[in-house]
Amino acid sequence: AVGPNGKLKDASEIVWYNDADDDQPIPSSSTIKSPLHPFFAGATPPAAVIAGARRSTRAPRPSTRILDPDNVASSS
Repeated sequence: AVGPNGKLKDASEIVWYNDADDDQPIPSSSTIKSPLHPFFAGATPPAAVIAGARRSTRAPRPSTRILDPDNVASSS
């Protein structure tokens, strides 16, 4: 898209359509008010509430039985 001065327009200045035959343009990101999930925002996820208690969402450390390649860890 070229502006009136003959130079290319910035992407924020262009009216975008999903299809050339569409009557309505695609809504700009400034008009859409959808909240961004914390995972995509780079924030740590909140603790999960399970049966009224809070639990960390951190993955638990694997047990020695799983880490042992021969699976011969002593049972004591």
